[in-house]
Amino acid sequence: MRVCVLLIAMAVVGMPACSQPHHARVADVTTRISDPSFEGSWASTGRSAVVKRATGDSYLVTISDKTGSTPYHVDLLDIANKRFVEIEVHEPDKKTVPVYVYGRLDIKGDNLTYSRMRNEWLERTVKGMQGVAYKSTGEVQRNTGGVVVKDVAQMHELLERAAADPSAFGEPENAQRMK
Repeated sequence: MRVCVLLIAMAVVGMPACSQPHHARVADVTTRISDPSFEGSWASTGRSAVVKRATGDSYLVTISDKTGSTPYHVDLLDIANKRFVEIEVHEPDKKTVPVYVYGRLDIKGDNLTYSRMRNEWLERTVKGMQGVAYKSTGEVQRNTGGVVVKDVAQMHELLERAAADPSAFGEPENAQRMK
């Protein structure tokens, strides 16, 4: 099992994402929550994350490793009584679309576990869904891809399905609170 931080430190192509023609987020159509236990500094082998409360229920998460630091806007979501993170990895301009990454997040005391959605699960699950398409990025990085949705409610539906199916998530990645 690979140990990482929070594990928002991921390549965009390596994680399932939602892309929309309008700047809509699942956080706009579900219960967004705040959790003071998410805030603070987290570390694992070779990486660290600093989580600060931003505006409202949102967070600014800065991931650092030997290559530098990258900030992300993150929302915590409660979907089917499971906690998810919605990570903004690309804010659109007029010619591009937003890209979000989703995963499960569990915090117990000083331990944080992040589990990314499995691309194979996404590809299999979106078959037959109207207005949803799986896009492989396997030519860039093996076994990667994401989904494109017409309506953000469809991504919410996928997350509800994921909440009910443990096979939707890959190997958990762990971090510990730095004191």
